[in-house]
Amino acid sequence: MKSNEFLTGLFLLIFTFLFFAGCDRSTEPDNGHVDDMETVNIIDRTVTARPVIATWTHDDGWDTNVLYELSKSAEEERTRVSLGIEVYNSHGEQLELCEGCEYEARYWISQNAPTDVIDLSLDEDILFHGDHVHIYGLEVGETMIEFILWHGDHADAATTPVTFRVVE
Repeated sequence: MKSNEFLTGLFLLIFTFLFFAGCDRSTEPDNGHVDDMETVNIIDRTVTARPVIATWTHDDGWDTNVLYELSKSAEEERTRVSLGIEVYNSHGEQLELCEGCEYEARYWISQNAPTDVIDLSLDEDILFHGDHVHIYGLEVGETMIEFILWHGDHADAATTPVTFRVVE
């Protein structure tokens, strides 16, 4: 009888492990959802015309080498740019991005890129606004960032890295 209790307990332990192993709470892109992000347009929200300044496609990457050059004045601790994000899926449909929606736009610094050029220490509600992001420059220099399709508590997809510069 004791062996049946042991086997039942072991089965429940394995089942529980397999069940929770399927829950992804990582901040790394889940490549199983890459079809959800086929094209990304980056829009400069700091000017009235709001032009598309860069486009990324899943097959071809970025259409520019440098996404943005943010001017940092000596008087300010940090300066900011506001970038709008449009994401299209593999069917050409624009995904709805907004705070509290299924998907939001975010960014992160690429692995092994300098981390002291832009400020990610600010609260998420200052940096990420669903359909647009704010990037705060800290130090003159350049780093590499990736835009991500945020889904709840994890990234479903990410662009390839693109250069972001902070200049005098």
